[in-house]
Amino acid sequence: MILPQRPQRTQRKLKIPLLHFTLSVWLFLAAFFESRIAFFAPQQARAAVNTLMPLPAPLVTPSATAMDDPLQPRPPAWPSATLKRAPSPAAIMSATNVDKWMRADAALQAAICMTDTQINLQEGQIVVPILLYHFVGRATLERKDVSTSRYNVTAADFEAHLVLLRQLGYHTVTVGEIAAALLDGQTLPERPVAITFDDGWSEQYSIAFPLLQKYGMKATFYVPSSYPVGKRFMTWEQLVELRDAGMEIGSHTRKHVNLLDVTDKVADAEITTSKATLEKKLDITIQSLAYPYGLYSKRVVALAQQAGYRAAAGLGGTLLHSQTNLYALPRIEIRGTATLADFVAHLPWRGQGTSLCPAIQPTAPSPDLQTDASSALPTPIPQPITCTSSITRYSLPITDY
Repeated sequence: MILPQRPQRTQRKLKIPLLHFTLSVWLFLAAFFESRIAFFAPQQARAAVNTLMPLPAPLVTPSATAMDDPLQPRPPAWPSATLKRAPSPAAIMSATNVDKWMRADAALQAAICMTDTQINLQEGQIVVPILLYHFVGRATLERKDVSTSRYNVTAADFEAHLVLLRQLGYHTVTVGEIAAALLDGQTLPERPVAITFDDGWSEQYSIAFPLLQKYGMKATFYVPSSYPVGKRFMTWEQLVELRDAGMEIGSHTRKHVNLLDVTDKVADAEITTSKATLEKKLDITIQSLAYPYGLYSKRVVALAQQAGYRAAAGLGGTLLHSQTNLYALPRIEIRGTATLADFVAHLPWRGQGTSLCPAIQPTAPSPDLQTDASSALPTPIPQPITCTSSITRYSLPITDY
């Protein structure tokens, strides 16, 4: 008997249409991911740089803070950064000669030689520009000695700022001394200016601190109490050295949190714990607080008062301070992308009439420096401010906040 022959098994052949389809899918996916990488590469590069930078202060709406006008954060008067920067002072810093800078930069000469700003000064107010810095001389935020970030001021530019302040007759004060002038009647020097630093970055000790000492100036350093661990931030030993050199150490909360986004319990712990830790570690009394991101509200101000701070600082462009904004002192952020002329434009007293500018120059227009709390007061006759060493005290109830 002949059995039927079993058909032989044939190997499956790869069909041509399936091969074309597979290749098409791979080509499409490759092109897609290549375009995505090209699109996100610049953002990833910027994100890598921004990991070291503090978050910018977001705009705060009245509903977010629910505050009265005297404490409402005002939009800061940002410097007008220019695309074509003025000659860097690094090339002429060895001479520290302001005359050379002025000859090389017409905009700087015009800013310095403007007459002093005319300010309507109300009773109980003092004029003190409070300047805010973050990074000073951070190499990762610079390219060819030029800052690539608004948060980083090069070492050469920072030294130029100090030279300009000294040449224009400014004297540095701390935020604690501003509070003492408003609360206790303490006398401030002529042409006072406050220099402040936020976050406790290591370059504030290694670069900014020696320059401050070089020119006999002092500053206020706001440090989150959980940050002094070395590496990117200052250590406790370095903070002690700042303290012993006459610098003021202030609180920047415990973990640099947005006090508007946390509960009252957490906000209170951030404000009180930071003060207690800094006082224990440094054996000092912490006078002032800087709100992270410059944000605050009525409840945050109340917590700062209850914790025993004598003053607190945020952001803003006004130069006037009084007891009505003692817990909302406005500070002017000094951008790393600003020119020296932009820096001088923030200052109320300039160099007209000095050896820098012997000729009479046009009078600078008067900016609106009135606080909301003083807008309802009678307007006095405008007069130039030449010295704030003598102030008239007056009392306002704390409930005005």
